[in-house]
Amino acid sequence: MITKVSVKNWRSHKDTSLEFSDGTNALIGIMGSGKTSLLDAICFGFFGTFPALQGKKIRLEDTVMKKPKEEKRADVEIEFMVGDDVYSVKRTIEGGRATAELRKDGKLIEAPQTQKVTDEVSKLLKIDYDLFTRAIYSEQNQLDMFLTIPKGQRMKKIDQLLSIDKFENARTSAVALSNRMKSLLSDKQRTIFSLRSDDLTKGLQDMRLELEAVRKDRISLHEHLRQTIQNRESISGRLDFLRKTDNERRRIDEESRTALALINSVREDIDRLSDELKGNVERPDEDIEREMDSYREKYDILKTSLDGEKLRLDAAKQMATIKETKVKMIEEEKLPDLKAKVKEKRGLEDLLEKGNAKKLKQELDKKTKELEGHRNEMQRAMAGIEETERSVADFHKVGDSCPVCDQKITEAKRRSILEGKREKISDLKKLIKDREKVILSLEDERTRLEAAVKDFDKLLDRYQSLTDSEKQMKFLEQALEQLEKEVRKHRSEVRSIEKGIQSVEKDFEKEANKIRSLQQIIEKRKEAHAKVQKAKDLEIRLTQLNEEKHKFLGFSSEDLERVERELQAAIGLEKGLEARIEGTENVMGEKQKRIADAEGKLEIIRGYESEVRKIEAIVDQLGLFSSALESTQNQLRLNFVSAVNQAMQMIWQDLYPYRDFSSARLGVTDGDYVLQLQGSDGWTNADGLVSGGERSIACLALRIAFSLVLAPQMRMLVLDEPTANLDARAMEDLATVLRERMNEFVDQVFLITHEPTMEACVSGHLYHLERDKANDGETKVIHISGPQEL
Repeated sequence: MITKVSVKNWRSHKDTSLEFSDGTNALIGIMGSGKTSLLDAICFGFFGTFPALQGKKIRLEDTVMKKPKEEKRADVEIEFMVGDDVYSVKRTIEGGRATAELRKDGKLIEAPQTQKVTDEVSKLLKIDYDLFTRAIYSEQNQLDMFLTIPKGQRMKKIDQLLSIDKFENARTSAVALSNRMKSLLSDKQRTIFSLRSDDLTKGLQDMRLELEAVRKDRISLHEHLRQTIQNRESISGRLDFLRKTDNERRRIDEESRTALALINSVREDIDRLSDELKGNVERPDEDIEREMDSYREKYDILKTSLDGEKLRLDAAKQMATIKETKVKMIEEEKLPDLKAKVKEKRGLEDLLEKGNAKKLKQELDKKTKELEGHRNEMQRAMAGIEETERSVADFHKVGDSCPVCDQKITEAKRRSILEGKREKISDLKKLIKDREKVILSLEDERTRLEAAVKDFDKLLDRYQSLTDSEKQMKFLEQALEQLEKEVRKHRSEVRSIEKGIQSVEKDFEKEANKIRSLQQIIEKRKEAHAKVQKAKDLEIRLTQLNEEKHKFLGFSSEDLERVERELQAAIGLEKGLEARIEGTENVMGEKQKRIADAEGKLEIIRGYESEVRKIEAIVDQLGLFSSALESTQNQLRLNFVSAVNQAMQMIWQDLYPYRDFSSARLGVTDGDYVLQLQGSDGWTNADGLVSGGERSIACLALRIAFSLVLAPQMRMLVLDEPTANLDARAMEDLATVLRERMNEFVDQVFLITHEPTMEACVSGHLYHLERDKANDGETKVIHISGPQEL
């Protein structure tokens, strides 16, 4: 049972909370007041969707309030009871996405995935969305949902409600599978026939004998090849030895020629170096080192002096750059700014002299006093009008007597007095109108003068802020002149230091050249000593190589050529044998393949024959299974129809107020369901053969029966505008049934209607819904009564 529904920013509901009880609860209001959206909220709270959303007539984000103010989030919360336990399910919509949570006695048991929450709610209620919308929730003007299902499709739709369609789906699948098995059986049988007619399966023994003969020939060829390889390896070993000997002899000859050429080259280098050193060849190393130390000492002194001068030069350049930067900043930034301020100050002096602030303020005071006078005059005129109108009213009250002297006055005199007062009022109104124009003109003039005075004050403030600009400019010009003198001084110092550095650098380079000359002499002396030693080493190596040549005196190149010819012959024989062996292996492979193909096809035939027997057994079992499914499906339909008709017979007399139809039932005609009413002449189909009201009551009875049979655990019924096509008496009887006898069938009913007369059906809570639709207003819910007030 649902005990409470709360929605925030849901469709037209800003913040609505409603309590419900057992019995019939009603929501009454005009079209578009937000009644159906509350039922949609109940369906959405339980199952995360509702018919309009499920049918994609609206999007999820469309459920969030758009008018009168667009909101970003909507909340729906349903509180309900299952047994003695209190549950609440809450769903939130934000950014086109939904989250959900389910609580039991306030404790969270599932969140935030909407599908998981929906699954848990379905388990608790023992009903899913499809069954809820078919058996419990009657959409607006959809009470006759059953009759709107096209003929020929009702049984299919009802099967879906009962999940009987699963049996039909299983039977259809079984038939389809049986047909596929039969087709597969036919294919297997054709394959067996094709394989048995193939010639490859014949002569299998002859092919095996031929294969054995080829195998023996291959063994003989392999033995011959083995002997040939041994001979070729022996010849190859002798040839390797001869080639190594020949290579060693050639290497010694080549190295001897190279050593002799190097000895001649080194001797030429020694002679060249002796000429370049001249008298320094025999000079002691100590003399050269002492001379180099002397040059190095002068070099270090000059380098120290040069480094110091460069530091002085960097300092002078840095100081000049700093002061040049200051000069540039004064010339380009500070001085132009001060000149502009001085110019602005002189311009302001002219404006202030021409502005004459005193005159402006005097004129402003004059206009203010003049304006005040006109306002006072207008107030006096308004007071005069009020006083005159009051005297006119008093004059009317006293009748024929004068209100002042209490004497009788004639009608002409009375009209004359009244006319005079009216003219006075007219003149005063004209005066007021004239003064209003003058006041407007004076107010504009005063506003202009006030603005002029404010502008003058701003100019004066600006002038005072520029008072010291001329002094600052003169001071800055003097500072600029001093900085320019200092820059010229530093630049002169830089030029002087640069000349001194050039002189020192010349002396420094002379000493460096002397040091480099001595270093070259030292390097050439070392190179000459190394060349002499290298020449000695090469002469020793040449002597060794001449001694090694004696080992090859008995070697002949003809022996090498003869062994090479023997090796080529052995390799040719080996290749021929390998080719013959490869040919026999190809023949063996082909014969083995043909034998394997024949044996494989025989195995396939045996496998197919086994599969044919299995498929035939499966086809037989599928036939039995299909028949059993069809029998079960028919029996379930009969049980359903019997249960529905039994429920309809119980409730028909309470629902239908007349006696021309004594009962209603769900019949079966031409293989489909049909709703029928029983009259004095038998059963009549409700499809177009009875009035709209009779059909609606029959559909209501069917709806209640569906709820009792399909969802007995819910014991709930939702009716949205069920009174269409009902006459006054039928609506009265329906209200009586909903109020007094519906508890025999269900525990809780939700009624949505715009009919005020249906208030009589309420045994639970009654709510009126109001909304200013013309201005897209919010829904307002008024609680009229509760069960304790009835």
